[in-house]
Amino acid sequence: MDDERFDGMYMNMAGQLGGIDPLLDGFFGFLRRKTDFFTGAASADAAEATVLKALSKNKERAEEDAREKAAKERKRKAEEEARRARVAAERAKQQKQEDESRIVDESKGQAPVNNGGVCGNYRWEQSLGDVTVFVAVPKGTKAKQLNVQIGKKRLVVGVAGAPSGWLAEDSSWSVEDNAKEDNRLVTLTLTKMNGMEWWNRLLVGDAEIDTQKVEPENSKLSDLDGETRQTVEKMMYDQRQKAAGLPTADEQNKQDMLKRFMEQHPEMDFSKAKIC
Repeated sequence: MDDERFDGMYMNMAGQLGGIDPLLDGFFGFLRRKTDFFTGAASADAAEATVLKALSKNKERAEEDAREKAAKERKRKAEEEARRARVAAERAKQQKQEDESRIVDESKGQAPVNNGGVCGNYRWEQSLGDVTVFVAVPKGTKAKQLNVQIGKKRLVVGVAGAPSGWLAEDSSWSVEDNAKEDNRLVTLTLTKMNGMEWWNRLLVGDAEIDTQKVEPENSKLSDLDGETRQTVEKMMYDQRQKAAGLPTADEQNKQDMLKRFMEQHPEMDFSKAKIC
């Protein structure tokens, strides 16, 4: 019989008697005093056989219960591991999609040529502080024949107008022979108003270049003051990281802070945590 109605009574008795052995001793004492379990048996071994039968039956049930419990625990662990693997796979997939999206979004534009670009009949180059523009004009063109206008919103060379360009604070220009192409080159030097960023085009309407692939001259970093040099080095590091699909310095700092916080608070669930 496997009746749970008396479990409370048995637990109370075991507690009062002080354990299993006193409980069994008390139970058999009850059978001795109040029943003919021992004296009315068919044979001398009948009582012992009855006890052993009940013991064997419940021992088998106990082993079966243990096997079922172990099987349920293995199933629970397998399901938990599968859930964690699924969450990790989904997280890795989402991170990959975000990385690919970031790379696509942040890697727009043509590959730079000398950190600038080639646009029609002119080309341009840049450093962090200056932009140099080279415009081809016919052989024999004199400086006095040129109409060169350099303003904050407009850049004109010769008789051809051009759309509005980037802002330049200071500028200069010259014209020289270009023996290689048998013409002359008008060279314009523009000083950026913001000397801490890379231009992705010279004029509005031009094809943009990918500023992540700009390669500043490391040899000139020593000429900068400490704060500016740190800023430029950080820009260069972030550009290399973005080009490789890796986090920038600021993003890495956020990840490190979140990692430390997770280690300090293992009781919290960070499975849906996302760095913004």
